[in-house]
Amino acid sequence: MSDHSILGAQVKEMQVAQATSILGLTADLASACVWDDSMVADSQLRQRDVSFVTIGGGIGSFALVDTLRIAGVSAENISVIGPFANAYESLKSLLINSQIPDSNRIRSGSSDRMDNLWGWPGYGMTEAFRRKNPLLLMHLAAEPVLCEYYTPRASDVYASMDREAERISWHQMFTPGKVPLVRKRREGGYFVVVVPPDNTESTDNTGSTSDASGSKLEIIRARYVHLSLGAAGLRILPDLESYRAGTGDMNHVVNVYEPHEHVYRALIERPGSSVLVRGAATSAMEVVGRLVRDRNSYDSKVTIYHLLHHYVNKPKGSPMWRIPGGNGFAYQAFTFTKGAYGGQLQDRWRSLKDDEDRTMLLGLLASTAIPKRRQWLRELARGKSEGWYKMLAGSAAGLQKGDNEKIVATIDHDTVDNDSEHGSENASRTIEVDYVIDCTGVTVDVRDHEVLADLIDCGGAGLNAIGQLAVNRSFEVEGAHSGSGKVFTTGFSALGNPYVVPMYSFWGYQYCALIIANSLANEGFCNRINTRRSIGGWWRLVRNRTP
Repeated sequence: MSDHSILGAQVKEMQVAQATSILGLTADLASACVWDDSMVADSQLRQRDVSFVTIGGGIGSFALVDTLRIAGVSAENISVIGPFANAYESLKSLLINSQIPDSNRIRSGSSDRMDNLWGWPGYGMTEAFRRKNPLLLMHLAAEPVLCEYYTPRASDVYASMDREAERISWHQMFTPGKVPLVRKRREGGYFVVVVPPDNTESTDNTGSTSDASGSKLEIIRARYVHLSLGAAGLRILPDLESYRAGTGDMNHVVNVYEPHEHVYRALIERPGSSVLVRGAATSAMEVVGRLVRDRNSYDSKVTIYHLLHHYVNKPKGSPMWRIPGGNGFAYQAFTFTKGAYGGQLQDRWRSLKDDEDRTMLLGLLASTAIPKRRQWLRELARGKSEGWYKMLAGSAAGLQKGDNEKIVATIDHDTVDNDSEHGSENASRTIEVDYVIDCTGVTVDVRDHEVLADLIDCGGAGLNAIGQLAVNRSFEVEGAHSGSGKVFTTGFSALGNPYVVPMYSFWGYQYCALIIANSLANEGFCNRINTRRSIGGWWRLVRNRTP
């Protein structure tokens, strides 16, 4: 037997042992990739039947459930599994940590409403009438030519989703828990293993809390499964991970999506301190904005070093696919251009047969960019002229513990000045700062999700050219079908799909939900959202009536 086969067998044994000891599955269930009804019945684990299960319980789940309810699926035929009762809780946590509190505006358009599939009236119109502000209506009419795009406040997004959740009976469909395994059912469909939250009892919609084996584990038998799990975790870069492992210091070097309010408090309490912000995405923009506001409000005299991997001093891309740029940043109002939802970009994407060409186009459309906010840029220009905002462009080569609780950061391939695009290509420099805030994002490796890794290893799912789940034009995971049952996925795990859409945006989730709903309508599971149903659905929405 080859070393590879031996290693594979050992991994399989470990997985079986974990499923048996930690999850409480029987040995037969833990070792089998396909289960049948008799195996599950013999386990004496608690079971229930539901037609459609969505796993994740976040924005992606909410978008699809909302669409299916509009398409005529009853709440009794849907089950939502996730860690939080409110679909926006994970998003809210990430936004707060990246310095976007409820009162701030998020990077989303007026018509991108998670509570309103039709997008009208948009957040902007709703806010204008609520505040009795006709100038806001003029703003909406003039964007983006005469003014910046309108963006909604986070609190308005949460409130609208709460209202829609009540309307579609979201909490009736919701079950708290985690799904480590999805197994194919020999008779067709799937078995979904649900582990309840720690120290709580798992209850289904009937109120049952126990089973014959005494286990809190629950198994749901379903025909359709939807996976929308979000990012797998924080992206901790090697130098940051090495620094933490070597020093045990978790307070002075942080990821933007970790709770780190203590950093801003310390910078205020110790005037004259310095901080290194790494990254050029929206989260870095918000962090720098918070630091500038604190400097202005509390006279903290903080020095801000801002490290960009690439300094953008002009528009980038070919003439046909050009993104504006300057002052170090690429500018784009939203994560993807609005044209990504149709027209020439979709045609261009579909015409590409080579996976490498698709990957290159996706990289261009989804490249790091920020909205061009004039006030923010004016503050940075003032900081450069006064010497307290210093832009760097290069690679982070390492972090070390210095004297007096300082952190020594090594920067390769640039100089520390305000015209970093003119720096020597081979320059290397070290700077001493009090804190480092890393804004390089999250990890999207599908294997970091337990259930997705198991679906690949045991469920027949394949990967596409960029390492995400391979899906067809209906967002069905290829290779994972089971009889008449299907597995769908949206979000990060569907990147590189047959459509060039921003998978992790509000409208991107709704776009995918409409396509999946059409596929399910072809199977007879729900009604097609035709003109009549669409008009009726919108009218019920504005009157706050159940779908």
